Amino acid sequence: MLSNKNIMKKLIAVLLFVTPIVLFSQIDHAIGTVYYKQNNSIYTIFSNQNHTLIGQNGIEYREGKTATDIDKVFGAVFYPNNNTIYAIYADSKGTLIGQKGLEYREGKMATDIAKVFGTVYYPPSNTIYVIYADSKGTLIGQKGIEYREGKMATDISKTFGTVYYPKNNTIYVVYADSKGTLVGQKGIEYREGKTAKNISKTFGTVYYPKSNTIYVMYVDSKGTLVGQKGIEYREGKTAKDISKTFGTVYYPKSNTIYVMYADSKGTLIGQKGIEYREGKTAN
Repeated sequence: MLSNKNIMKKLIAVLLFVTPIVLFSQIDHAIGTVYYKQNNSIYTIFSNQNHTLIGQNGIEYREGKTATDIDKVFGAVFYPNNNTIYAIYADSKGTLIGQKGLEYREGKMATDIAKVFGTVYYPPSNTIYVIYADSKGTLIGQKGIEYREGKMATDISKTFGTVYYPKNNTIYVVYADSKGTLVGQKGIEYREGKTAKNISKTFGTVYYPKSNTIYVMYVDSKGTLVGQKGIEYREGKTAKDISKTFGTVYYPKSNTIYVMYADSKGTLIGQKGIEYREGKTAN
C-alpha cells in the first residue's frame, strides 16, 4: 500500500504534467483571422474548450521571417493601415502572434510546405499570394500561381483557401497539387441549400460583393469545386457541434463578423454571437 507521502509525490507529479495543458490548450478550433474595418483591428477567431466562440484582438506583432513555434494556425490577413500582410498563429504557450517578416517569392512551385496559412489578396500590387511556412519555419508569401478553368480538381495536396480577385470580379480556390504546383482555379459550381453532406476538403469562406453574398467553399469526394450560399445564420456564442471549419468572414452589409462551419449533419452555419476579448494569450 502506498504511504501518504508517496501518494502526495505522485499527485504533485501529475499536477506538474497536467497544469501546462490546462493553461495553454484552451484553443479547441482555430477558426481563422479577420480584419474588422469598424475599429481597424485584426481578430483571431477560435472556439475554446467550453465551445465558446471567441474573437480576440490582443495580438503580439513580430518581425522576422522565421517562426519556429507554430502551434495553431489562424491564417493570413491584409492590414490596410500599414499595407502589410501578416501570418497569424498561436505558439505553444497560447500567445496570439501576427508576424509580418515574410519572404516573398516568385515561381509556381512550392515543394516544402509545412504549415498552410492561406491565401490573401494584396491591393497595393493587385496580387494574390499564397502564405505558408516551410519545414525550417520560414514564412513565405508566393505569387507565382497557375490559374486554371474547370470545376474539377482531383489532385489537391494542400488547400490554401479561397480569395476574391476584384480585377476580374472572380472567386478562386487556391491549392497545391501533388507536384507542388500552386493553382488558382475559378471554375466553381455554385449551389443553393443549407446542407453539404459530401465535403472532402474545405477551402474556406468568401464574400462576393457583386451579389452581396457569402459563400462557403469546398471540394466534394468527386473533385467538384463547390461554392454554396444556402447558409443557416445563427445567434449565440456557443457552437458545440463543429465538424468542418470554413473560417471567418466580414459581411459589410450588416457590419458583422461570422464564423462559418458545418455541423455533423452537414448543415452550413454562419454564427455571429462571438465573445470579443482583449489580451495576447488565448487561455
